[in-house]
Amino acid sequence: AKWPSYVIVKRKVNFPREMLPEAYDLLEERLSGGEVDREDGLRLHWSTRRAWLHVRASGTEPIVRLIGEAATRDEAEKLIENAATVLTELT
Repeated sequence: AKWPSYVIVKRKVNFPREMLPEAYDLLEERLSGGEVDREDGLRLHWSTRRAWLHVRASGTEPIVRLIGEAATRDEAEKLIENAATVLTELT
């Protein structure tokens, strides 16, 4: 059996830590339809799309790390772009 292939895309975004709770709420609302996990930042998982997005604050810098994984580079980049757009709206 062949393993499915996935693509991971990462991006750093300047974002104030004190606005993270509001950002997580808005991301969850805008990028809906996935399973939500807030244990370490915000992780949204869409099993039917075979994709996930993880948004978390850096422990050492005033940035947010966006990590997206999907079956194609295009879809992974789209996840990251959509999340970055939401964060930009808040700042």
